[in-house]
Amino acid sequence: MNGRRRVGRLTLLAAVLVGSACASSGRDPFDPSQTEEAERVTLTVENQNYSDGTLYTTWDTGVRRRLGMITGLATRAFDLEVRGARLHIEVDFIAGGTYALGSVLVSPGDDLRITVPPG
Repeated sequence: MNGRRRVGRLTLLAAVLVGSACASSGRDPFDPSQTEEAERVTLTVENQNYSDGTLYTTWDTGVRRRLGMITGLATRAFDLEVRGARLHIEVDFIAGGTYALGSVLVSPGDDLRITVPPG
């Protein structure tokens, strides 16, 4: 009987320790997209156009994501998590029209600078 209690207590202790360890991190250690320090790049956009626009990025995955707004005749920097090797950048102007930059090879730590021409 004493052996059963000891095994039961050890099992309970192990379950509590494992449960608290999983709950404390809040992330899946086997999911590579949930690394503690994600690989990042900086994207600086200089908008020489008078129109404000919405900036979109598309990685290798093909998923188009809204990054933010870029004001006319302004420069803005964005911090991006690397989600692939190639990055496609697009600006949809509020007044109409689009500026698209072809695919760019990206590596973690890169500092990308693009200029949206007037037009």
